[in-house]
Formats: sequence, C-alpha cells, structure tokens
Amino acid sequence: MEIINKRYEFKIEQLSKEPVSEKTFGLLSELLDRKSTDLLLSTDSSDYITDNTSFYYNINQLYMKYYRNVSFEQLKHYMIFRDYDNSIGMSRNFLSKKLEQTISFVKESEAYLLEENEDENIECSNLVNDDTELGSDSSVKKNLKISIRETICYWHCRWYLVYGSFIEDDYHEVLELFDCIIEQNYDMPQISAFEVIEKHFDSDVVINTDLLRLICLSILVCKEANEWCHYWSNPHIKRFLAKDKELKQFIDDYSMCNYSSALQLLERFEKYYEPDFQLSKCFPNIPRILRLKAYVSYLSLIQRVSVCDMADFFSISESLLYSEVMELISLFNLNFKIDCQQGIIEYYKEASKFPDIGSKIKSIIRNTRVSSKATVVSSLVSKAFSEDKA
Repeated sequence: MEIINKRYEFKIEQLSKEPVSEKTFGLLSELLDRKSTDLLLSTDSSDYITDNTSFYYNINQLYMKYYRNVSFEQLKHYMIFRDYDNSIGMSRNFLSKKLEQTISFVKESEAYLLEENEDENIECSNLVNDDTELGSDSSVKKNLKISIRETICYWHCRWYLVYGSFIEDDYHEVLELFDCIIEQNYDMPQISAFEVIEKHFDSDVVINTDLLRLICLSILVCKEANEWCHYWSNPHIKRFLAKDKELKQFIDDYSMCNYSSALQLLERFEKYYEPDFQLSKCFPNIPRILRLKAYVSYLSLIQRVSVCDMADFFSISESLLYSEVMELISLFNLNFKIDCQQGIIEYYKEASKFPDIGSKIKSIIRNTRVSSKATVVSSLVSKAFSEDKA
C-alpha cells in the first residue's frame, strides 16, 4: 500500500501545481480513480479507499465548484468500490451518511454559486432533500439544482443502499428505503427513480431486474398478506412483474397457498443466484422464512396432521419439515406438539411460556374468519424470526 501511495503522490503533486481548471480537475479525478483501483486490487480491501471530497478541499478550495458537478457520480463510484470486496452491506449506514453529506454540500455550494452568479443557467432537475435521515417519510424541505447525469447517479446511490440492506438480511430496512423511493419517485420531474432503474441502471453492483425481484421477495417476507396488493398494484411493480413471469407465478402461487408449486419456484431462484458470491450467501434465508410463514398459516387452520401429509402438501422432505416445525414450535411456543413415534403434529392446550406471543396466537385461533386468521399469524413469523436473529 505504501508503494502505491508513493507512486501516485508525485503525479498528484505535479498536477496540483497546474492552474485550477475543469481539465486539471478531470485529470486529478482520473488519477484518483486509478489509485483507488490499484489499492483495491493490491490490498483486497476497500477500507483504504476514501471519497475525494476532503482531497479537493485541501489541495485547493477552488476545485470544489467542479467537484459539486460530479459529487453524486463520485459517491456512486465510491459505493461500487465498496462493493468490490463485498462490504457495501456492512457499510450501508456509513454510505447513507455520506449521501446525506453530499446533499448538504450540494445545497450549500448551490447557495454560494447563486450569490456569485444569479444569471447562470444550468440544465437541471429537482433533487429532493429532507432535513432528516434518508429513507424517512418526512416531507420535502428543499429542492436542489443538479444535472440530469448527477440525478441518475443520485438514484443509483439510493438503489445501492436498498441492495446493501438486502444482503445484510435487513428486509424491513429494504422496504423502508423502497417506500421512501416510491414516495419521492416523482419529486424529480425530469427523471424518476424508476426510470433510472428501468432505463439507465448500471449493473456494476447488482442487475436491475435482480434488485426488483429481491424487493418483491422482501415484501412477502415482511408484510401481511392484506398489504401485498398495495405493492402489486404499483404501476412500476406491475410492469416489472409482467416481464418476470416466474416471479409473478411464484407470488400468485404463494398468495393462493399453493405452496408446493411456490416452493419449487423458490428453489429455482436459489439455484439461479448460486454463482453470485453475495446473493448465494444471503438468499437461502428467503426460502426458509417464507416456509416458516407458510407453516404457521397452515397450522393455524388444522387440529391434527401427519408429518407425511404435511410434507407432501409442501413438497419437501419429512426430515426438513420435522426440523423446521420443531424450530417453529420452539420459536413461538406454539400450542402444537409432534408425536415422533406416530409422526403426528397436533394442537394441544397448554399455557404459553411467552404470554405476549401466546395471547396473540390464541386470539387469532378464536378468530372465525379463516383468511384473516392466517394473515395475522403469518405476519408474526417474520417479526419473531427477526427478533430471534437479532
């Protein structure tokens, strides 16, 4: 690493002596990108790579007016570098703060530029900025003027953060960020978030269709069945599902409790992501959670069933069903027991060790509306599983 730093120090020093201009700024940016690439390849870690904001400020503050025009593009490149060693997920909170800082910088520099030249006419689009954390549902406070190219890079950064949350198994955060993107999608009149992911999305971090598929699966994991329609009726999601016919079929099967077909499709999705280093590590959690949710919906409707029949219904092995149902009963302290000798799963009445969860389940079992009962019980699985994992 020391050798690489010294190798570039001389070139950077020479360029820094040149008059401040857009051309010199471009040469410096190119040089810094090459340095970051060399550091990444030689150390196999993105920890030694930094964004370039402080560099331009320290070398000459006059460069900041050029940096302002590419600040989101630079942040996008920095996120891509962070993904090369698979750290974009773990560093997503830090990256989210960097995005907030970039917005603040653009906002402040815009005010300065307007004071310097009120008649300057810049081709721009409106960029939403809240005074609070990105991903929140607070109202828009301020519009910024940035180029369309910068707007595209900004939306890339937002989508990358959604992906980072998924690979860290934080499905609730995936939907929080996604809901915020939906809410702010049309706040940029010249180009929207969905237009970017559909027409202008780079696959340096994740393929756009894969990201949208992961978001849809997160919806099934986190949301109750009566909330799914809210998302499936979104015109952008509808357009995507019309193209991804396998995912559409899976959603239809899972929603209609056709679990045998649904789980087979889910197994195909899992095999599809096996060559992907990041997704092959985290994706298996999705089938597992969705199976657990399906088990709870199924068990909430029956009094007694054989392990063999239930395994046939879900088209899975008896050994897998046995281990996961045992885990589920333990996780929720469900009023079910398994007779290993006879291979029977049956409901029984006994006081719960966890009164809060037990009371919720009992109230659901007393519910006369079967569909409503299954829906509410299903929603408890994701919440309890997340708490158990934490």
